[in-house]
Amino acid sequence: MTKQLWIPDVIVKELPRGNDPDIVPVGAIFHVAVSEASSLYGDYLHRTDGVESTGYIRRDGTIEQYRPVTIRCDAQYDGNSFGWPTRHGFTSWETQGEAAGEWTSEQLAAIKRIIIWHHTEWAVPLRQAPAWNEAGFGYHALFERWNKSNHSCPGPDRIKQWHQLIVPELATLPLTVQHTGSTRVTEARAYLAQADRLLTAAIADGRTGAVKDARNAVRAALAAHPLPSR
Repeated sequence: MTKQLWIPDVIVKELPRGNDPDIVPVGAIFHVAVSEASSLYGDYLHRTDGVESTGYIRRDGTIEQYRPVTIRCDAQYDGNSFGWPTRHGFTSWETQGEAAGEWTSEQLAAIKRIIIWHHTEWAVPLRQAPAWNEAGFGYHALFERWNKSNHSCPGPDRIKQWHQLIVPELATLPLTVQHTGSTRVTEARAYLAQADRLLTAAIADGRTGAVKDARNAVRAALAAHPLPSR
């Protein structure tokens, strides 16, 4: 089956590929643009030193994609591409915002959406990359080989969000995302599983009655739409 090169339901603004080689995508790396621009397309279109981003995530969670995920970007040093004869590499995603600050809840949801798509379409494992050249997901400053300029991108507050809000959820993110026309089936089943765990903990703490009824409803929904096996 032919693998998809563009994430469904994003804003596509394709840039010329220049001399950038093809890659097999093995994950995604997230950055901060140090910009409040609503798009980076115009900036990249007029640059002569290469395209640095596969796409851009606005504060409101809107995703722009500038090139297929199989074309190298130049934002993360050795993470851009590696290996021979088959060249692998990480896609690159800038996020709207200044050096200091946090990702918005909408940006966090968009990051998870990008992660899920890489997993379902390209079989990237749902994990933080364990090494600079191993499949998974991460942020620019995670490895020295990705960050030879030794800066803190995407910033300490966003790095904290990554470890507290993204990494713990990687194992529970849904393993499939289906598309029917332009309708995206989202992470509902994974959130149902999380709700079941939280409600079970509440019952253990002695909060019963309506909590048990809510958990039973959640479990009925999970039984009707079970999470796929790993």
